[in-house]
Amino acid sequence: MAEDAASEPATTAVEEAEPSDSLVEDLRDLAEDTRTAFEAELAFQQARAGYAAGAAKGIATWLALAALLAVIALCTLAIGLVISLAPLLGPWGATAVVVGALLALAAVAALLGMRAIRRVKRNAFPAEAA
Repeated sequence: MAEDAASEPATTAVEEAEPSDSLVEDLRDLAEDTRTAFEAELAFQQARAGYAAGAAKGIATWLALAALLAVIALCTLAIGLVISLAPLLGPWGATAVVVGALLALAAVAALLGMRAIRRVKRNAFPAEAA
């Protein structure tokens, strides 16, 4: 019976040590799982960014081509208008009318752009707009 009493505290000490060890192991496992999840998320985001960067090159190329073709079309339209108006107004008059109309359209576009900038400033930076 003396042996039972002596062995009993040792068993209790081991039982108390196990939950503590188990908690430490659980925390280590949690840290490892967190690290694994972080590394997986980082790899996913890097792959996603690489895909977007690759796609952006193609998108930029198509948009640049579209802008170039639009400029060529507008130049062709302006030349066509000058040629069409030349018999009615003379070459200088036709040129003046076409250039004046293009400058008026540019002014309207600039005013609309400035209005959009003011609206963004007012909404995004309310303290600085005043």
